[in-house]
Amino acid sequence: MNAPGGDSTAELARQREHRILEDIASDVPLREVLTAVAALVEFRLPGSFCALHLVDPVRQVLTDPLCPSLPPEFGASTNGLPLGPRVGSCGTAAYLGVPVLTGDIETDPIWEGYRQYVHPYELRACWSYPLLSPTRQADIPRSVLGTLAV
Repeated sequence: MNAPGGDSTAELARQREHRILEDIASDVPLREVLTAVAALVEFRLPGSFCALHLVDPVRQVLTDPLCPSLPPEFGASTNGLPLGPRVGSCGTAAYLGVPVLTGDIETDPIWEGYRQYVHPYELRACWSYPLLSPTRQADIPRSVLGTLAV
């Protein structure tokens, strides 16, 4: 599949990835880098939506939602969601520190009590990956900095 201008989709994705790495190396503000990451995920997975949340380690909540292709109301509704073993895909992934895959939000028990956050946007499935700190100390696991959901 070729994109406009004759460049392949894979080449355009590599260019975007390279730009993100340059932005990180150049101390571009975090929100700009995360916006570029979300756009790249959506480019690589057409028809999907990407949402990123940071974790407030003191309050143990998801915060600073970045969901560029979803309505602002979605991000506002998810700002401040707690971390926990049954708090949708993102709250659960952040709590457990492992990826969480929900094939059907309507039937997955981790979404009980949280489906109202996705119903208005007709979201049906979710994959959430915890974003871990790059360093680890002796017997202390790496901390979860945020989540990336598709």
